[in-house]
Amino acid sequence: MIRTTLAFLLALAAAPAAAQMQVEHATISAAGPMAQAAAAYFTVTNTSDTADRLVGVTTGLAAMAELHRTEETDDGLVRMVPEPDGFAIEPGETLVLEQGGRHVMLMGLSERPEDGAEAEITLQFEHADPVTLTVPVTTILGGHSGHDSDG
Repeated sequence: MIRTTLAFLLALAAAPAAAQMQVEHATISAAGPMAQAAAAYFTVTNTSDTADRLVGVTTGLAAMAELHRTEETDDGLVRMVPEPDGFAIEPGETLVLEQGGRHVMLMGLSERPEDGAEAEITLQFEHADPVTLTVPVTTILGGHSGHDSDG
């Protein structure tokens, strides 16, 4: 019994530390009565010494959730660009998903999230364990959610 416990502890000590994520400031934008999509915003801080990547989001609220970034074209139009490889999060860094920048598009809504409601979303990472959150739905007015982007 002591050998088994000692072997287990040595294996744990030798294994690389898994990335750990701290998620804050999560919100989902309220969708209008005719909307087929909504957006989710949050910050993710990689609190470990292992680089990781946000690679996906799942929710029962929508048929599909995609990671996107907003960019302005040369002719001044704004468009959303899917990021199928996700977003890198270096050790100690914070990834900011915000209105007008990186965000999660929730498409094919199964229900219209209303201001004041809550919805569950699960963040998927390349290395860290998934993080499931209960996220408030809010009406976001204006062009900024109050977070600064890391770029």
